Amino acid sequence: MVDNVKDAQVGRREAETPVVATSGPLGWWARAKDFLVKVREEVGRVSWPTQREVQATTIVVIIFSLIMGIYLFAVDAAFNKLVEWIFRRLGGAA
Repeated sequence: MVDNVKDAQVGRREAETPVVATSGPLGWWARAKDFLVKVREEVGRVSWPTQREVQATTIVVIIFSLIMGIYLFAVDAAFNKLVEWIFRRLGGAA
């Protein structure tokens, strides 16, 4: 039953969509216009975040970036010390 409803909705959308002539010297113009009309319709359906949501997620990204930067700095420093220790142990110049 649900499939029939979805099929009916898709069929209705297809029926509402105008048929665009794609042949001839101006076929690209009609396709471009049709594309832009569909883009505008789709942008109207987008659920845009509020300013508060944008600020909150921006803060989360900044904090996460700082934490990862500190973590990677610590891992890099530890590997650097390990490599220096290995070179000194094997008699290399470090």
